[in-house]
Order: sequence, then C-alpha cells, then structure tokens
Amino acid sequence: MNHEINLFFKERKKYPYLCISVNGFGKLPKSLLSFIPILFMQLKSINEKFLPDLMQKEFGKEIFTQLENSQHIAVKGSAGSSVSIFVAELFLVQKKNILYLVDDKEDALYANTEMEDLLGKDKVLYFPATHLEPYQVEKTQNANLVLRTEVLNKINSGRSPKVIVAYAGALSEKVLKKEDFKAISHHIKVGDQLDFDFVDELLNHYHFQQADFVSEPGEFSVRGGIVDVFSFSNEKPYRITFFGNEVESIKTFDIETQLSVDKVKDFQLVSNMNFSVTGSRVSLLQLLPNESFVVSKNGMIGMQKIRTFYEKSLEKYDTLNKDIAHRTPQELFISDQEFLFDYKKFKTVDFGGVVIEGLKEITEVKMEQTPQPSFHKNFELLIEDIEEKQNSGFDTWISFSTEKQKERLESIFEELEHELPFKSFKSELHEGFVDNGHKLLVYTDHQIFDRYQRYKAKNTFAKSEQLTLKDLMSLKIGDYIAHIDHGIGKFMGLVKVNNDGKIQECFKLTYKNGDLLYVSIHSLHKISKYNGPDGREIVLSKLGSPTWKSLKQKTKAKVKQIAFDLIQLYAQRKTAKGFAYTPDSYLQNELEASFIYEDTPDQEKATIDVKKIWKLIPLWTGLFAEM
Repeated sequence: MNHEINLFFKERKKYPYLCISVNGFGKLPKSLLSFIPILFMQLKSINEKFLPDLMQKEFGKEIFTQLENSQHIAVKGSAGSSVSIFVAELFLVQKKNILYLVDDKEDALYANTEMEDLLGKDKVLYFPATHLEPYQVEKTQNANLVLRTEVLNKINSGRSPKVIVAYAGALSEKVLKKEDFKAISHHIKVGDQLDFDFVDELLNHYHFQQADFVSEPGEFSVRGGIVDVFSFSNEKPYRITFFGNEVESIKTFDIETQLSVDKVKDFQLVSNMNFSVTGSRVSLLQLLPNESFVVSKNGMIGMQKIRTFYEKSLEKYDTLNKDIAHRTPQELFISDQEFLFDYKKFKTVDFGGVVIEGLKEITEVKMEQTPQPSFHKNFELLIEDIEEKQNSGFDTWISFSTEKQKERLESIFEELEHELPFKSFKSELHEGFVDNGHKLLVYTDHQIFDRYQRYKAKNTFAKSEQLTLKDLMSLKIGDYIAHIDHGIGKFMGLVKVNNDGKIQECFKLTYKNGDLLYVSIHSLHKISKYNGPDGREIVLSKLGSPTWKSLKQKTKAKVKQIAFDLIQLYAQRKTAKGFAYTPDSYLQNELEASFIYEDTPDQEKATIDVKKIWKLIPLWTGLFAEM
C-alpha cells in the first residue's frame, strides 16, 4: 500500500494537474488507488482537465467505495450523462472490460459518441442488433454484422480491455462460442508465407466473393501482387501486399477513394457469422472475462425487452415454413432467465432505480443529481442560474461540440455585460446534469441553445445521398423521395407518430398501390429528393419488391466500370509532364490576410482544394492534351 501511495505522489509531481485527494479516495481498494496516477494519460479526444477535475471532486465516490465488497449495486438519483462519465472513470481506474447496457439503439448511439469522446475511439466498441425482428435474415445489415464481429474478435483476442456499448435488442441475439468463432477466422500477419493459391482457396472456403473493387464485407479482389479483402472483423477493408509468397505489408484502405489509410502488423480474417450452420451460440455475456463489469442505465427495462423479443421469436417460429429447416429460438436468442443467469456472475452497477427481479445481495447507493434545467434560450435565466450555483460553491463545466459554439456563448455573456467564469471541454455529451452532492454543474451547449443533437450513426451513407436541410425546407406534398432501402415514393408531409408512448416526427411516404412508409427524422440520411429524367414518367416503387434491389446492383456494377475507366485515365495523366507552380509566398499570404471578412468554411475549403488541384500538374496537362 505504501509503495502505491509513493508512486502516486511521484507521478503527481510530474503531472501537476493530477491534484486528487488521497483522503477522499482513501477507502478505495488497492487496485483502484494504484491506477490513479497514470489513468489520465489515456485521455485523447477530450480536454484532459475534465475527468481529473471530477476525480478531484470525488465524483462517483459513493459507488467506488462499494465496489470492493459488493457484487450488485443499484444507484438511485442519477441524471443526464453522469452514467457515461462514471463508466469512463471506472474503465480508466479498473482497466477491465465493461459492458455498457442502455435502453435502445438511439440511446446506444448517443452513449457510444460520449464514450468515444471521453476515452478515445480505440477504447470503445459498439454492439448493435443485426435486425429488428426475429428471423428477419433478409433484412440483416452488413454494417451491423461487421460491428458485432469486431466486438467478438476483440473480446476473443483478449489483447486490451474495451467499453462495449450495447442495448437489449443487440443482446437478444446469441453469438458464436469462442472455439466456433475461431473456426470461421484466420490470422494473417506481416512476414507470413502464403502462396496465391492458398489465399484463393482460403477466401473461397470462407465464402468471400471476388469483385473488381472491394466495397462491401465479404468481398475480395486480386491485382498482381496485391490482395484486397473486406473482413467482417473491421470497419475498413485490408490491402495485403505480397513479395513473392511473403506478406510484405498490410494496410487498411478507404472504399470510396481506394487509398490506403493505416499500416497494421496483422489482422483477423473473419467470414460472415450468419453463414455458419455449425457450432453452438451463446449470450455475449458468456464471452466476457469473469472480471468484467456490467453497467446498465436501466437493467429492469433491458430485461423486459429481452423477454418481449424472445416471446416474439417463439411466435414467429411457429409461423415459419416447416419444409425449410430453421434453427429454434432457443438456439438463436436468449430468454430473460438466461440473461439473468449470466448477468449475476459479474459485478454490476444499475442506474435504473428499480432493482432487477431475481438479484440478491444488492447494495443501494443514493445520488443527488437532477437533469440540466431548460432555459429556452433565455440567457439572462442561464446566467442567473449559474451565478446562484457558483455563489453556493458549485463548479461549472460546459461541453461544446465546436469551438465556434463556445465563442458564441462567450460573446453573448459579453454583450449582456456578465463576466461569468466557467470551464469548458469539447465533447458531444448528450445530457447535462446538476450534482448537488459534489456541487457540480455539467451543462451541454446544445441544450443551452435549444439545438437538436443528432446521434452519429455508425453506418452512415455518403453525403450525396443525404437529405440536406435546404432540401427539407423546400419539400412539398407530392415531391418524389428516394429511400436507400425501399426505392422511390411520394412525400406526403410530416406527421407525428406514437412509438411506444413516445411522440416522434416522421416523414410520411406513399408507394405503389397506396402502401405507406413512415421514416423517422432521425433517419434522414437514408432518403434523398428524387429528380427523374426529363420527359419520363416517374414510376413509384413497390414495397417488398426485389426490383429496387436489382436496380441498385446494376447501378453498382456500372459505377465500378466507370471507376475502372477513370483509374486508367488518371494513370495516363500521371505520366504526362506539366508546369510546376511555386508554393505560396509571403505576398500570397499577405493578400489572403488582407481580406476584411473571415472566410466561411466552404470558401476556405474551396481555396484549399484549388491549391491542391494546381499541385496535380500532370492531371491538367493531360486534360489539355485531350482537348
């Protein structure tokens, strides 16, 4: 114990911002105390003073002091994004895997963004469901399958602990056991001796499809001594370069530009788990190491959703065609009792306020937190609230998504002639809160400015396919809309829909034969305004018809051919000689600095792009030669 405290003070001298009170955390177990001096060196994408400041204020002490001797902790009185902050502290202190269980997909995406901000993207994994309803294999999303496979691969490798963000719908689906997962995967590293015949056999054995250009999981392409392959274990495909029969280098690359991104030493080649017809499946909880933690926002609600999903699977199974062999619900999905059996094995912290039925030896912890108040852009009210709290000894933190937002709030305070001190950090924190016990305010800019915070989807489409705000404002009843999954429909206005007691705004689209589709405003990235060819009648798509899917596949093939032709053209231009322009001189910089107005982001981007173009001299020379 003395060695650990000496280490703490030694490291504290090196990093003066680590001013944590040993007395405040004196009751913590040795395993927690020994990590405190170095845990903050892990922070990457957030202001490094935020979490150290909260630890100095002993934020979460009520829970940490109970972790040593308690198996299950039920927390009451928490609010806002304090749960995510606690998970980040727990991870940095314990260095163990944490399953962070939230209510639904939307909450999971918000929580995932928060954890990436707090810990860095390399410490966080997102575990989604592959489909919304049982036995909807045809609606499986490859992007979600990749994310699930990535989680299993990281857990099975055991290299470094992660925070795994999941929700009840995702946990309902069972996953392959560790030994069965190994059967559909192969480890490839730099220096391996692999001949091309073996690579071809290996990829075909794992049901990978050969393509001209890799663009989706499960595809591979061969060009000379280079093999591109999109493993289901990673969000980006890999490019393997051979020197004879030896793996010379491995890099990830971007599917849009086909350019290399990062160099790696090795990777796990994993096939589509859904193609595996052998092997048994288990709950994700059974794959987690025994020393892992499970933190849930509302464990009781999660357990109820798992029960509902399992009951639906039983009903759906009874309606399936008996001429085709289907796996039983017991093989594919977990019941609430299976979930509870696995859940009890771990140290758990539940912030739901309602104790999960069936748990024993539960330690209750009371917190004094309230949600961030609504100010409705009344900044005088905001100032009054913060001043009142600060006079009572509260510390004030405000999270900003961008530096511009911070400057905007500071200018408003200045115009209102108020010098209001506050600490800031850059983050996409979802919900602010007030912690009365620790005299702490953590507010978010989007709640202060009454702005809608859109979660960051993990499987976003290209920007050109998204519906912009300008398009949204100009939409009229009867305008044609293209949905990425369902095809061409007509826009029939914005309507409010009751979804499990929550009122949501949706786009109402009508399709062939009067079929209706309601698209949540949170899914605007899936639709775009459709402008058909001039002089031709636009035909509405039919919901459930394979026509739209077939059209997308044909279009994809044509795009690949165009891309191939462009690569050949650019290769010819690259070999041509051109005129080399000199870099910017001080006169150019002085001219740019003399403009009285600041460039907008678009103007700044245009300037940078033009300068980049003039560096690609052979491209222009080749272009002029063709003209």
